[in-house]
Formats: sequence, C-alpha cells, structure tokens
Amino acid sequence: MKKLPGSGYTTSHPDYHLPDALEVGADFDAGKYVSTLKDSQVDVVYFFAKCHYGNSYYFTKTGHPHPGLKTDLLGQVVSGCHNAGIKVIAYISGGIDTHAAKQHADWRPVGKDGPPETLARDANTLAAVCLLGPYTDEWLVPQMAEVAAGFDVDGIMTDTMSAFLCYCGHCRQRYMAETGNTLPAEEKGEAWQAFCKWRYRQREAFVDKVCRGVHAVKPGLPVAFNWLYSVLDATPPNPGIGYVVGDVPPGNGQLPWLSLTARYFAGLGLPFEVMTGRFLHGLGDWSIKPVAMMQQAMVTVAANGGRCTLIDRQLPDGSLDPLYYRRLKEVFGFIHERKPVFEEAQPVKQIAILHSRTSLFGMNMEHYSDQERHNRPVEGACAAVTDIARHCTLTNEVNLEKDIDAYETVIMPEQYALPDSTLACIRDYVKRGGTVIASHRTGFAGDTGLLADVFGIEYAGDYPCDFCYLLDPVPEAGEFANVPVMIHGACARIKPDGCVTLFNLHEPMTGGRFGWGEAPPKKAPSSPGATINRYGSGKAAYIAGPLFGSLKDYYHPAALHLLKKILAALVPAPLLDVQGEPGVEVTLTAQPGKLNVNLINRNGERAVGQWPITIAIRPTAAIRIRLRTAKEPVSVIQMPERKPIRFSYAKGVMACSVPGVYIHTCVQVRLSENT
Repeated sequence: MKKLPGSGYTTSHPDYHLPDALEVGADFDAGKYVSTLKDSQVDVVYFFAKCHYGNSYYFTKTGHPHPGLKTDLLGQVVSGCHNAGIKVIAYISGGIDTHAAKQHADWRPVGKDGPPETLARDANTLAAVCLLGPYTDEWLVPQMAEVAAGFDVDGIMTDTMSAFLCYCGHCRQRYMAETGNTLPAEEKGEAWQAFCKWRYRQREAFVDKVCRGVHAVKPGLPVAFNWLYSVLDATPPNPGIGYVVGDVPPGNGQLPWLSLTARYFAGLGLPFEVMTGRFLHGLGDWSIKPVAMMQQAMVTVAANGGRCTLIDRQLPDGSLDPLYYRRLKEVFGFIHERKPVFEEAQPVKQIAILHSRTSLFGMNMEHYSDQERHNRPVEGACAAVTDIARHCTLTNEVNLEKDIDAYETVIMPEQYALPDSTLACIRDYVKRGGTVIASHRTGFAGDTGLLADVFGIEYAGDYPCDFCYLLDPVPEAGEFANVPVMIHGACARIKPDGCVTLFNLHEPMTGGRFGWGEAPPKKAPSSPGATINRYGSGKAAYIAGPLFGSLKDYYHPAALHLLKKILAALVPAPLLDVQGEPGVEVTLTAQPGKLNVNLINRNGERAVGQWPITIAIRPTAAIRIRLRTAKEPVSVIQMPERKPIRFSYAKGVMACSVPGVYIHTCVQVRLSENT
C-alpha cells in the first residue's frame, strides 16, 4: 500500500485549468520543472490529469485530451519527480467538467427552477455535471482507473463534489426506480426528509464506486475527495478513502479556518492535508502572499498533525513561476527545519469540542445542513478555546464515543440533536470522573432535559428576548472580570436542581429599541446563566445561552474570562496550562518518549476588504507552561533551535517559560534518555 507523507512534509498544488484555445506543454522542460520543485523543498506535488474544463494533460483514451496538448505532461512529471524523490498525486476534476457538459446536455445538474442555459460549443466557462448520472460511470471512474493503472502516481484526489441535489432526468429516474416516488418539489415535509436520506446513501455509493474503480486496478492507492468528511461535513469517512483534504474557503480569516479544519481532521485519525494558496485575493490572481503569512499558515497545519499544502498556478507551457518558488523555499524550508517535532507526531487528547453530524444533518441524515448556521457554534468554540491558549481537538460523536475517556473535558457547543448512544456515553463519562461544558439546548429534546440530571438543572423554556447578559456575581481583578457578556440569541430559563451558579443571567432592561442600540442588563439577575454540578465522580458545567454561536459573530474578550473560569472550576490542574498574551495558539502532540508543546503566534492577520492579510508579525511576550507528566523529564528543549530550557518539576508538573514567539516555536519535553 502506498503511503503519503504527513506532518512536517510539504506539498505544492499547481492549479492547471486551461481553456481549449491554448497551446499546452510546448517545449516543456521536465528537468527544470522537477529541479524547481526540488530546490524549493517540495516533498509532494499535485499534477493535473484532468481539469475543470474536462481537458486532460496526458493522451487519455477514456477522457478528452486538451486540444492543444503537445506532450504527455503527466507521464513526464511522474517519472521525473520519482527520480528526484518527490511523490506525485494526480488531480482529477470531479463535479466540474465543461467538455462533458457540452457533449451531453442531459448530464448537467438541473435545479428546481429548470435546466441551466445551453452551453455554446466555444464557451470559455466552467460547467458542473451530475455525479449521480452516467458521467460518473462512463467518464469519471474509467479515467481515474486509467490514471491509476497507467501511471505510478502516489495518490488520486478528486475535487468539486456537487451537493447531489439535482432534478435532472437521470436523478428522477433513479429515485423513482429505487423508492417508487417522485423527487419532492418542496424542501419540507416527510417527502423531503425521505429524499435527503436517499441523497446521503447516494453520496456514499458514489464514493464507494470511485474507490472500488481505482482499487480494482491499483489496490491500496490513496484516494481523497476535497472537503468530503471535513468540518463542513462531520460524517465518518468512507473506509475506502486514503486521506482527507480540504482547502480554505475564501472570505474567512486564514488562520482560524486552517486551525478549525486541521483540528477536526486531527480527530478523524486519518492522514490529512489542509490547503491554502499563494494568492492574496483568491485562486484567480497571480499575486504572492508575504512569506511570513505563508509560514504562519503552514505551521498551523503542521502543528496539528497535517501535511502543508500551498496552491499555486502554472503557465500553459507547464513552467512554474521562479519568483514564487524562491519564496516557497523560505516557507517549506521553515517547515522542514521543524520536521523533528512534526514528523509522526500524534495530537494528544485534552479538550474535545463536539461537532455532531446529528446536529448538522438530523438523527437519520434527513435534512440538508445550513452549514453557515450550524457551524457557527463550533467555530466560536474553537476560536475561544484556542484564544485562551488551550489545546483542543474537534470530533464528531462517532469518534467521541470511541475516545471519550482520553479527554479531560468535552465541550458541546449548541449541539441541538444527539443520538441516545452519545447521551449515554456522556452521562457515563461524567459519572466516571470526566468533565463537560454544554451550552443552550444541547442535550434537550423538546422540553425534556435528557442530560438535566447531569447538569443539575431544570429547563423552564427560553426567554422571549433576542439577547441576554451573563455577569460574574463575584467581583474580581482583571480587565474583563466583571464585564457583562452579551449573548445574541434566545437564552434558556433554568432552575437549579443541585447545581452551583457561577454566572448570573440578566435579561435586558427593556424590549425593543433602546436609543441607538441595545438595552443594558437589568440590575437583578433573572436566573442562573452558567452553572456547575457534581455528578458521580465528575463535573458538568452548563451555559444557559448560545454563547459559542454568538461569539462567532459578536466576539468579546469578556467571554474568554468566562470560559477560563469555567474550565478552572472543572479541572483545577489541567494536563497542559499555557499562560501568555492572547493570540498564541497551542497544540500538544506526542512522539515516542517526547511531548511537544507547539506555540504559534497568530498576531498580524487583519481583514482588508474581503481578504485577510498579514503584513508584519509582532513577537509575543514571555509564555509560561505547566505540563503534567508521569515522571520527571530528562530535558526540555526549545525547537528548532535545540536550545535547553531551564525547568522545574514538582508534584507531577513540569514548569518552564520561553521568552516569546515570533511565528512558531516548540517546547519539547523529553521523557527518555534515548530521544
């Protein structure tokens, strides 16, 4: 079985979507192509077997060679790269194929409002195809098998998976044949729920079909589907795939999305990569990000256990931009310098953030996910936890049930639907000594609190307000200690049933308009806002409003004080405790005989228009670290500098500090003489 390298290794993904009118590969210099990659410390390269236009860059017999293709680019790149020790993944466009759409109008997806406009034969456009129709059986899978059989590639990735929501004739016929029903016209009711269930079955059947087609000719070849089984999906990966991959959607801060995606992939237990681009303004321009910005992005992925991938573009003759690859050497060299702390490192489980597929898609996968709405709580929770320098892993409920005992805390951010098995698992986990934090309606079904006994509360309905406030009843020092935290969204009215109140919930003074903005909080509290309860040998904290979803859109540092206080009440002596200024992201990984505390400086990124940019990075102040270990460390080393760090060890806790971080440093705790 082929194995793709993981964290600490580097990948270039040169996009190669070329319209028909161009001459392609004329005077292609394979030696120069390979030497450019090698000099820039590229370990893995994607090369296009088929692009979005449906054009292939080798002389295919099952697909459509680019009309202007002059030489077998794929074959030369695979041979040359392998001679230089570089692995090659073949890229094959899946859900977009302009050539197929032009040849077969009936293969195009159809929306509820009717078929798309007719494509002109000479149209320079990107057109989608339905993956449930003949295209997959007659074109996509045969070409993927052809590439797997004919070229010694190290993996295949297919891209642009459609939503499988299509009203074309082929989908209608298949749905009727398999269910005896017609496709529902409205997105509601039992007919729509039945269709959604069918849709998910079809999606998995599609993945099965692709993997079987490839593995029939090349058993064990890694196959990946861009964004399937990612944080946008949260369903357990199909057993046929070899690794998981996602690129970062435009319009978001680069670092939070990279961290969110990598932390979710890390919880799946599969090899993974997270892509970002060289481009400042999306995939369509030819600009180059500042080197420090790319280094920040790549090290965020590597420190969470993933392979670092930068998307590039290449010219029609197949050449690579020499200016970019000179800069890429600085980026990938930065990762290679740190390979000793990334290679084969496994994320340690400390805090789990539950990202439930059931909350996304329903108990029986019976509805489509409004991803923006449903992902908000998880994004807010991940941002809050990483901003207080805590190490966390995102996980779906299937993996949580397998791994829950390895975590010291589980956070359930507004997970509105959970299966009975997960609820039972959480209850038993707390009873055995685990700790949990849940917000708003997590664990409630209708008006019955399925986990109410764990939290020691009684749910008594939601307040009729669009927002409420959480206030700390105990005066404390600190800038945000006594600042009200506004929670946007309806909050729960709860009654204590054995719990202790940590924060009070205050309704707004008045409803409706209050001058220029929102009404202030009432002086007297309305009910408990955040509570803690002993249950068996463990503890359970409950937050009465949608705090984490609110944080996604209305970020406030006072909420970080609230979260830190709750975590301290649950676990006074955590596995890893890092104290420093905001903006330092922390991951904890393990290698044989070593624990690695990665510190990533996320400062410097700011939004300029739609796109984030990092112009300059300010080094952090000193950072203090406390790490519980079963035995006293042999040494503590700052990597990659290999500089010894003074440390103390008492009562099972190693304590040390580092003077500050520019982009990344690693505090490597060595527990054995042989490491």
